[in-house]
Amino acid sequence: MPNASPLVSFVIATYNGASFLDGTLGSAAAQTHRHLEILVVDDGSTDESAAIAGAWAARDGRIRVIRIPHGGPQGARNVGVAAARGDFVAHLDHDDLASPVRVATQLAWMEARGVDVCGSCTRVFGDHVYLGWVPERHDDILRESVFRCAFVHPTTLLPAAIAKAHPFNERHRCGGDELPIRLALEHGYRLGNVPQPLIKYRHSSGQRTRVEARPIGAHRREIQRRVFRHLFPDATPADQSAIMRVVRRESVGASERERAAVWMDRLSATDDPMMRRLMAERWSAAIAIAGEGEGRTTGA
Repeated sequence: MPNASPLVSFVIATYNGASFLDGTLGSAAAQTHRHLEILVVDDGSTDESAAIAGAWAARDGRIRVIRIPHGGPQGARNVGVAAARGDFVAHLDHDDLASPVRVATQLAWMEARGVDVCGSCTRVFGDHVYLGWVPERHDDILRESVFRCAFVHPTTLLPAAIAKAHPFNERHRCGGDELPIRLALEHGYRLGNVPQPLIKYRHSSGQRTRVEARPIGAHRREIQRRVFRHLFPDATPADQSAIMRVVRRESVGASERERAAVWMDRLSATDDPMMRRLMAERWSAAIAIAGEGEGRTTGA
């Protein structure tokens, strides 16, 4: 009898991930949703990554290894997506761990909620340990994206047709963050996050987002400004400048404070209590920073 469950293609791009890859592949292979293929795209690694992936492929026929010259994570992910045979694509970074129920939970949640692109909360481990909370609903994901990444790339599961039609921007330093925002803003796809941690997200001093923090930060700010303009097309450049000072945790001068307060109020227009609390904390922090700045200016 044919397997009626959808084929899901894990895409795992790796570059010198030998220290972590064995655990990551084990977590993908252990999914309760068994109709899987696992594509490991080795992005020109100089360590044992290819050998580790090859050993897994030799004992698990669902695993394929693709080796390419080193070109960066977005290009490697695009190669994996292009080679995927599944109905859905699930992304996973080479140093993260998927919950055994990740795929099954996301597929069921997408169907129940009518979501096009699905993420989830995370359990952060490594240098820091905490629950990586992200908003559940599309509109709240966009509001939170003005301040930080609110859709975590290695939790992404989406139909393969969408993934293949809209590849990662290989020139963007935050391609994993940029893609869901582009899908939502330019193509009208609905985003949603399962409100439970479905991956363990590793936090370490050697990860790319920390080693390349400055250029990555510049690209993330471009995403934040883009989302703000989409949410509030009536905002002026001065409005955006004021709210971006709050986002960057810079002192908001007296002339900008009233302007920023208006937009913080509009960003807080949600019935999600966590979102309202976060927005209130951000505004309190902005007021405190502004007060400190004014105190230094007046010699207080």
